[in-house]
Amino acid sequence: MQAHKLRTVVALVAMGDLIGQLSADLIFDTAEAKVFEAYYCTLLSSLSKFPQVLRVLAPCSLLGVSGGLNALAPTRTTQDLATAALLLSVGAVAFASSVRAVDGLCGGEAVAQSLLLKWHLVIAVVFAISMTLQLSSLLSHPAAPGPSSRK
Repeated sequence: MQAHKLRTVVALVAMGDLIGQLSADLIFDTAEAKVFEAYYCTLLSSLSKFPQVLRVLAPCSLLGVSGGLNALAPTRTTQDLATAALLLSVGAVAFASSVRAVDGLCGGEAVAQSLLLKWHLVIAVVFAISMTLQLSSLLSHPAAPGPSSRK
């Protein structure tokens, strides 16, 4: 039971980190076109460079491992399964679509800023729901018995 709670906390911290990064992205989604393009092309190139790639890879890996282990564990909750399904379906599609849009932008294609904003808002909703589910999972597990008060 304690391992499940630890993995849930790790997943929540990883999502918190990713939400912080997403918040910065949302600010640039509404910036002037030149600033928007410069930010995203710099960000895209960092996804293929070490150690910069760790900015995204580390929290995604922590989230994937901890969330995946919880979804497969005998102590799993419905919330663990729902979180994994949501992140692996809608979350993955939204992330891949946003990266694909940025790749097009940096390759000279005309990409509307509103398209990236929409994908980032979808990701934000996915994270908000996932964090709510994980907090609910954390609270649904009974507390570990404390030390005995008998002497």
